[in-house]
Amino acid sequence: MSDDVVTIPSAEGPYRVPRSIVDAISDIQQYTVMESEGITDIPEGYLTLRRSLAYVNIGFKYGLGDNVLVWVLSPFLYGVLFNKFSIFGHTTLSLFDKIYTCILSKYITIGLLTLMIYILFKAKGNISKGCSFSLVSGYSLALLIRTIVFLFVYRFAYVNWPIICKTIYNIGNSIVKFLPGPGNYFLILAYKMADLRDILLITSNYETVFSLIMFIIISFLMAFIKFFNKRSSNPYFGRFGTT
Repeated sequence: MSDDVVTIPSAEGPYRVPRSIVDAISDIQQYTVMESEGITDIPEGYLTLRRSLAYVNIGFKYGLGDNVLVWVLSPFLYGVLFNKFSIFGHTTLSLFDKIYTCILSKYITIGLLTLMIYILFKAKGNISKGCSFSLVSGYSLALLIRTIVFLFVYRFAYVNWPIICKTIYNIGNSIVKFLPGPGNYFLILAYKMADLRDILLITSNYETVFSLIMFIIISFLMAFIKFFNKRSSNPYFGRFGTT
């Protein structure tokens, strides 16, 4: 029996749960250090349902926040990439314009995806792996929701886009006599929106594939790590020196 004494992070009492992704990663790093050094005094069952759900909630919350940003910026991104409208006022888009737009709309997504992959491979023990899997599971759920929205909501908007544009045009046409400024704004907006209908379909196609690929990558890594852990801990494989 080891004489090491492990102090479980408990700044807010025995049921303290992480409230941000920084807290979650910090906890996982602490558990990883403890478990990688052979300390086994962490109580069995410490990672209760409440704690697991806290990590799931954080992963989902940050993934959903990234989703909102992507849902808003993606049509703008593909509008720039397919020369539907310009950025920085350039008539002809340069490579810098397109790269800048991609970074603007994807930097949080790439950062979170990289962070989740890092956390999956960083965890070494049962507690740290349990926390990391809960965190990544929440993020995966957010990715799945992102895929569904791009696949169905954007296509629904594409199909009904003429009706939406016509409604905006009718609003502008009905008030232009009394309020020329706002009325003309609605009329111009309707014409501009009509020209961008195909961007919704392009966005739906590309972002559905992109989001699905990220979801598959995360799911595959989680399944691979779980299989590897079970295989390594199975004494049957140890007989052949394959652990």
